[in-house]
Amino acid sequence: MAENADITAHLARWSQSLLAIAQTGLNFSNNPYDVERFEEILKLAAEMTATINPAGQLNPPLAAQLEALWRRQVETDFKGYITPNVSVGAIVFNDQDEILLVYSALADYWVFPVGNADVGYTAAEVAQKETREESGLDVTPLQLMAVNDSFRQGFNRTVHVYNLLFYCRLEGGTLGPQTVEIREAGFFKREHLPPSLVADGEPPWVKRAFDWHFGISRQVYFD
Repeated sequence: MAENADITAHLARWSQSLLAIAQTGLNFSNNPYDVERFEEILKLAAEMTATINPAGQLNPPLAAQLEALWRRQVETDFKGYITPNVSVGAIVFNDQDEILLVYSALADYWVFPVGNADVGYTAAEVAQKETREESGLDVTPLQLMAVNDSFRQGFNRTVHVYNLLFYCRLEGGTLGPQTVEIREAGFFKREHLPPSLVADGEPPWVKRAFDWHFGISRQVYFD
């Protein structure tokens, strides 16, 4: 089972890397032979993605849909250079040394407040904004804790994301989600984390969060 999960993770990462190469190449290529080669790479990426399923078998209709969609998404000039997405998260503790977690209805799991980076905001401002929207609480980002790679950390298997994670000070507010995307929000002690969060083993970011909070280790993590 673990081997299948590892293969799936690698397949997702490889397909996204090929997709980025293909779309970037199609943006900058004028030579018809190069265009043909990059379109073939894009097709392979679509077929690889359409093979990521419990049966491990190619889904030809899905592959064709992805190929057409990704080809239409090719942009020009600077916007056409494909890079990882960026998300920003917040690690927040209360005065009882409990960590703030939110339950995402979309992703169907517990995690720290987190969201895509918004144009016009600094990364720290996004951390404040997401925490307020997802938990109703006001925070002040104090330190950058980590730059997580979604493929390496298992945050996202289909889109490559760099997650900037801030350690924040709780300032106030009223606990309660302010967006329909979040079903619940609460503070949890280390020994009473939500069962679904630790069902397959405690995620690495949990230990790093508690170690940072208690001053055991405050070395910025990056993949």
